[in-house]
Amino acid sequence: MLLVDNINILKNIYPYTFDRIKSLEETMDKKLLRVEETRKGDKTLSVVKKGKKTHIHSRYNPIREAEAIIEEYKEIEEGTTVIFYGTGLGYHIDLFLEKYPDVNYYIYEPVPEMLYTYLSNKSIKDLPGKNLKNIVLGNNREETLKFLNSLIDKNRGNVLLIELPI
Repeated sequence: MLLVDNINILKNIYPYTFDRIKSLEETMDKKLLRVEETRKGDKTLSVVKKGKKTHIHSRYNPIREAEAIIEEYKEIEEGTTVIFYGTGLGYHIDLFLEKYPDVNYYIYEPVPEMLYTYLSNKSIKDLPGKNLKNIVLGNNREETLKFLNSLIDKNRGNVLLIELPI
């Protein structure tokens, strides 16, 4: 149900991203990512590639890990536009937006399976919608350049890139 709700939001508000997800949905490797439960009961995410498993978030406390990421960003100036590069399960996005609810922001995910998993596990209705400028799936060079050019054209102020480390 969560994924269906999110897909409907994309369809209505971010139709280009909706079209991109729909066109890639059949070719996505839906077994690439696994959502698992941590010892504390939160969700964590792992990638399984060539039989090797790599965790995107902490296996023990992904929220504490996200807090450590966000602690690096202090005193965000008014008018700053934020790009969240990489979604994972969105812990870093949620915590940053709790701390800075008035920033304009973009969610940029280069891996279709990752965005699909994010949309399957996180309601985008819960994000501060008035400031969410776009959700972008940029899984090739052309899409990335298009996004960056558009961003530069629209934003003359500070731009802050918050990358989800892997």
